[in-house]
Amino acid sequence: MTSLLGGVFLGWSLGANDAANVFGSAVTSRMVKFWTAAILAATFVLIGALLQGQSGIETLQTLTRFTYQQAIIAS
Repeated sequence: MTSLLGGVFLGWSLGANDAANVFGSAVTSRMVKFWTAAILAATFVLIGALLQGQSGIETLQTLTRFTYQQAIIAS
């Protein structure tokens, strides 16, 4: 459970940074409301993780000698 918590925190912080890059100027110029941008970002992050997360972990696993669990924690 603790290892999963580290991965969740890292994913959250990286995702928030990337969402700010995408929606930051649209929200500050009031083209998109904050909550609309937050819901869109969260939705597509979840879809991307569900559809392509396994591929990312497998790629990371081929680059290192990590086990599957260690690769998940490291990503």
